[in-house]
Amino acid sequence: MPQRPIHLSPTGVREAIAMAQQSPSIDTEVREAIAMPQESPSIDTGNTFSLREAAALVGVSVDTIKRRHTDGVFPNARQEPGRSGPQWRIPAVELAAVADEQGWTLDLATALPQQVPQHSEELHDLLRDALESSEAKAQALADALAKNADAEAKQSIAEERLEERSRERDQARSDRDHADAQLSRMATDLAEMTGRADELRTELEGERADIVKLRDELQAKAVDVALYEQRLLDLAGEADDLTQSLVDARHRSERVEADAERMMASMGWLARRRYMKSTT
Repeated sequence: MPQRPIHLSPTGVREAIAMAQQSPSIDTEVREAIAMPQESPSIDTGNTFSLREAAALVGVSVDTIKRRHTDGVFPNARQEPGRSGPQWRIPAVELAAVADEQGWTLDLATALPQQVPQHSEELHDLLRDALESSEAKAQALADALAKNADAEAKQSIAEERLEERSRERDQARSDRDHADAQLSRMATDLAEMTGRADELRTELEGERADIVKLRDELQAKAVDVALYEQRLLDLAGEADDLTQSLVDARHRSERVEADAERMMASMGWLARRRYMKSTT
């Protein structure tokens, strides 16, 4: 039966190895070949890989593995004798953990071709089941990512709306500042107009005082005029009385003269002469 290449995530590898270790039909050689330490990851046991093997296993460059090793992400890596001298060996547990953190994919066919017999159908079935489980989890992860993408799209729309609201708020603030500036100018103009009104009010009060003074003077003069008018009336009455007296005197004088003329006419010339001398 042809076997297709199996590519698993670090979680899928750990699940497949655990299932293989728990299966009673897997022979001791296979179980030991794929054995993983069940204690703390800090214990330096289990399979190890060279830097080149680790890079090929997770599908990254050797330089990437070297940088991770230099950064101390493989604390239990150790040096072992090699063909060209000592070489670093990375524990499988730590490599799987780092691959899980970085999102790398473990190529199980590359990792175990010389350590696991290719004819082990049961191991392949277990690995296929682990692959299917991993694919189901990957599908669930893809669905979660799709939901996350939808949430990010909604978040982007919300951010755009928030930015639009922010622009509207900034525009409102600008309008408010412009209105405040106009109000400030209007307040200044109002203060100037109020000052001018106070000045005009002061001038008006002064003019009003002058008007009151003039009115009092006019009233006093009006009283004088009334007195003058009354005096004129009195004088006019007196003049009328004098005129009437003169008229009466003229009438009397005319009567006296008429009487004198009649008397002289009745007197002789000697008597008239005496009368004329007595009157001169």
